Amino acid sequence: EYFPHGIKYQEGGVESAFTRTQANHEQSSRHQLYQVKGKKNIRAVERELSWTSFNTGDCFILDLGEKIFTWYGGKSNILERNKARDFATAIRDTERKGKANMEIVVDGEEPAEMTAVLGPKPVLKEGTS
Repeated sequence: EYFPHGIKYQEGGVESAFTRTQANHEQSSRHQLYQVKGKKNIRAVERELSWTSFNTGDCFILDLGEKIFTWYGGKSNILERNKARDFATAIRDTERKGKANMEIVVDGEEPAEMTAVLGPKPVLKEGTS
């Protein structure tokens, strides 16, 4: 298998004469949100850091650097949940060198650390296909 930990789609690109990208240290210290979705081909895609990016049918990973939250939407499937957990573990083990704490969060049980970053949780839309 070419990508044992999956592929992570991020915003941005490569630095060139026309555009500049963030430096690696800036990239690693910023907060990131990934949506994990799919049935057969499960993928993780970087999303805007906001509750409006969330829905109840998928899983999301909120990477705060020293803390990584894996959020399970109430209607997410077991495959998405397993892949989200695996993806969060890969972030911890590769990008954080094993030094980040991980926490599983079920829809409706969001800790204060999440709401401090995302704000008060609104009613979320249902999953997308």
